[in-house]
Amino acid sequence: MKINRNEFLKALDSTTPGLSNRELLEQSDKYVFQNGKIITFNDYIYCEAPVNLPGITAAVAAKSLVNQLRKWEEEEIDVICKESELIITGENGQKSGFRIEKEINLAVDGVPKPEKWEKLPEGFIDAVDAVCSCVG
Repeated sequence: MKINRNEFLKALDSTTPGLSNRELLEQSDKYVFQNGKIITFNDYIYCEAPVNLPGITAAVAAKSLVNQLRKWEEEEIDVICKESELIITGENGQKSGFRIEKEINLAVDGVPKPEKWEKLPEGFIDAVDAVCSCVG
């Protein structure tokens, strides 16, 4: 599936607050792709964002995926999911593969879903990052 790299990064970035630096909960340090969404949950913060990758159900290591996508300059990328790998191919033919977990074990069943989602203000993630080091 061909998608815009910057829009994909924007969707990934919008779910970053729900990631753990290490796996506190199973898959809490991964982006979970399921039902056309990116989902993250670290036992405190639940985030989801729409992503145009229908049919992909997988958990992918967050840091390696984002770090690789930020290095590329392509406007459009191709994302496909094989048996054990998420493969991203750029317009110039460069290719990266990321090991995936096909079984989704992220514990989000107990998280209540709001009836209506509110859009966060611009710069919210930067503000949260700034206070993370001084909040217990």
